[in-house]
Amino acid sequence: MILFPYETEVVCDRVPLANHAITMGIAAVFLLQASRAQPEVVRGLVLDGWHPAGMLGYMWLHGGILHICGNLLFLRLFGNATCARMGNLRYLSLYLLSGVFGAALHNVLSGGPAVGASAAINGVVGMYLVFYPQAPVNCWYWVLFVRGGSGSFRVQSYWMILLWLLFDIWGAATGGDGVAYWAHIGGFLTGFAGAFLLVRLGWVTMARYETSLVELLGARPRAKTRR
Repeated sequence: MILFPYETEVVCDRVPLANHAITMGIAAVFLLQASRAQPEVVRGLVLDGWHPAGMLGYMWLHGGILHICGNLLFLRLFGNATCARMGNLRYLSLYLLSGVFGAALHNVLSGGPAVGASAAINGVVGMYLVFYPQAPVNCWYWVLFVRGGSGSFRVQSYWMILLWLLFDIWGAATGGDGVAYWAHIGGFLTGFAGAFLLVRLGWVTMARYETSLVELLGARPRAKTRR
């Protein structure tokens, strides 16, 4: 069965410039990889141990067209609304931190070379869960080799996000299949914790018609000012 979300129903009240810049940066680096013009530069950006260039650079590299397309889909889907809510500088900072902490957890619990923006993007998904846990997500599915086995459905975002997180946890627990699951989990936890703290401290506020996970759990933001 193939399942992926393709649309969220969150209104952005600001232009997510940082998310657009990240998207263009990932695309530009992928074109550099495809051109093979600077192979020594690309090799230096691969995550392989604790070298700073690799821990920051790996999140801009990808292993192929399907890899980058899947990541950019999730970055657009969850990143635009998250960036608009947080503001560009906070979003970019927490995005990069999610990638770095994802790399660190990968090094500690798994190890080996890794590339991809998945850890940082899982951080974005964790942030989105804090800000918009009840926002609807439209999903498409296809049951292989079943006639009429495709369609779409609508579900609250926390169901879809927690299901994806469980896939990563299962992959990490079973050893995975060439996927840096621990990096995904580390990125998700970093983005989730950072966003939760920002809302709890009142540094990020929600619109009047939005309810964050912080409020759903009964922890009132320190500053209750809403827009």
